[in-house]
Amino acid sequence: QTSAQLLAGAAVAYFVPWQFAGLPKELNLVIPVMVVAVLVLNVFVQNYDRILNWYKTRALAFALEHGLFVVYVCVILVVNALTLAMGAGTATIGVNVAFLVLAAIWHAVGLLLRRRVARERLELRWSHLPRTRPLARRAWNRAADLASNAVRLTGQWFYATGRGLRLTAITFAIPIALAIVLPLLGPIDFDFVPAVQNGAISMTVTYPPGTPILVTEKYVSQLESAILKIDGLESVSSTVGRKPEGWGTAIGDNYARLNAQTLPDRRKETYKIIDQIRKLAYLVPGGQLQVAGESGGGSGTPIFYSLSGPEDEIGPAAEKVAQVLRDTPGSVNVQTSNELAAPRLNVNVDAQRAEVLGVAPADAAAVARFAVDGAVATKVRTENGLVDVRVQFPVADRSTVDDLKAVRVRAQDGTIVPLADIADFVWTKAPVQIQRLNRQRVVNVYGGVLPAFSLGSVTSPLEKKLHSPGFLPEGVGLTAQGDTQYLNETMANMGIALVTSFMLVYMLMVILYGSFLEPLIVMFSVPLAIIGALVGLALMHRIEPTAGQSLNIISMIGIIMLFGLVSKNGILLVDYSNTLCRRGMRVREAVLQASGTRFRPILMTTCAMIFGMLPLSLGFAEGGEWRQAMGTVIIGGLASSLILTLFLVPMIYNTWIGWLERRADQHAIESEMSVANGVRDGLGASRS
Repeated sequence: QTSAQLLAGAAVAYFVPWQFAGLPKELNLVIPVMVVAVLVLNVFVQNYDRILNWYKTRALAFALEHGLFVVYVCVILVVNALTLAMGAGTATIGVNVAFLVLAAIWHAVGLLLRRRVARERLELRWSHLPRTRPLARRAWNRAADLASNAVRLTGQWFYATGRGLRLTAITFAIPIALAIVLPLLGPIDFDFVPAVQNGAISMTVTYPPGTPILVTEKYVSQLESAILKIDGLESVSSTVGRKPEGWGTAIGDNYARLNAQTLPDRRKETYKIIDQIRKLAYLVPGGQLQVAGESGGGSGTPIFYSLSGPEDEIGPAAEKVAQVLRDTPGSVNVQTSNELAAPRLNVNVDAQRAEVLGVAPADAAAVARFAVDGAVATKVRTENGLVDVRVQFPVADRSTVDDLKAVRVRAQDGTIVPLADIADFVWTKAPVQIQRLNRQRVVNVYGGVLPAFSLGSVTSPLEKKLHSPGFLPEGVGLTAQGDTQYLNETMANMGIALVTSFMLVYMLMVILYGSFLEPLIVMFSVPLAIIGALVGLALMHRIEPTAGQSLNIISMIGIIMLFGLVSKNGILLVDYSNTLCRRGMRVREAVLQASGTRFRPILMTTCAMIFGMLPLSLGFAEGGEWRQAMGTVIIGGLASSLILTLFLVPMIYNTWIGWLERRADQHAIESEMSVANGVRDGLGASRS
């Protein structure tokens, strides 16, 4: 009855318009989530004794008895989770087919061994040489025993495989189920930073070079008026004469920039409003309208590449790269810095004709430049300082090519020669601005990413094309810039950080335990967190594609945090098992009792962290998409590590420490037998 009342209260809270009471509307989701969490914990508390008894008597006993199966399950889950970051689909299916083949081979070898080899032949055997024998001989026998027993131990693993029909069926069913389920989740996306709907919308309008600023301003005003009529927008502003481009700004009469801001309560609809604005492109005839949300790690555009090399080859190569990006689903506003080339008139002075007519080529070039651009003849002093006096042809005399051809140049003998007699006039196109990177001429390719797509999914087809020979001309190099560069650097640097974190946690526990083995047992719980972290990202991205649930710098920080969080479960189990062993208990009994005793603290601490991270994972707060992936990673990693650590760590502890215990027992028996033999030999000698 209490549970029903709580569920009814959660349903009511979901539909109550809290914002009218001055409270945040996120309460529609916060209260139901809190109620569900309380109900789940209540159900668990009510059945705690039953769950604990099942864990100690059945589940854990099964794990200790079938350690190889536990390792198999953990390995196949970790590898399958990693395939989600490799694209899922065929990668996941291929990995599971490989596991099926290996399992079939393993079971086939086990079946042959059981039919042809007696179980007694696989028992471990150790030779016992008296200490009176030479040290080299004893060392050689010990090495031979280790090698032969390693073969026998492997044979025991093969021998024990496939003896239970139920366990064999589960062994083959796991990869089949994973090959079906995980591809449905889809791959994990890669981004430098999460996509965020903060209500800011950036637009640019680009007309052909030479368009008067009044024409640009006219159509931009029409577009601005139409955008203001869209429901959900709070303000729109425009600037004519410039627009952002890559790292800098492009200046020209044919450029314009617009910025829009949504209403505070409509920020979650930013992507929908962007789609509506894109449909207004007909209001700027002859121009290009590009719309995107505020994104980018500094360059303003997520996709940003620079191509350098020979000037006559980087332009076509940049267009080839841009075309690959345009053909990739998820890309938008892809263009190159060479696309908006302006018309240019080249005046090529013919040196031979100029020499015949007695005209210096430099004089001809100077006259052509002075006619169009003018020249500073002198300076005039005014109240505001010196002002240049520029002499140039009137506009009416320099408006056409014929006017420029009629410009006259004085020859060395004083005659006047028309410029057309010594020069050729050729129309061509040239970039509006020349960009350089590391003192090399470059052409930039930049673009955006549509909602529900990630930077990694858009750029990965291009990365594959770049590895194919002949895609780019010889001498042309491509350099990632902006978010594309940061994404590549983040993946490499975070990999180093993950390894460093793992080693630091391990070395700290080595110092605390005073042993290298027991901390290694604890560290087996760390890779298990990768399962839940990656599966959680893939699942949440499937549920809410526009929430920024990708593998980015924020979620990778969460994975690094997991390395410290999940190790506490293994520490609780191993530390108390050591305590019980020091009190005189056998290893197996100590593991069983420690796991049962530490079951509640492990669950309490893990559940506290999971429920504490729920608001972060659900992204209730404004701009919550920025931190949402971190909450998802931590919750998923804690959940998977909790479930699997309760079986894997006790099993490894029982196997490794139990082996050391059995070796210690064997050494004790050998010592006692040696003493007994010595006493017997002494008694025999005294009687004789």
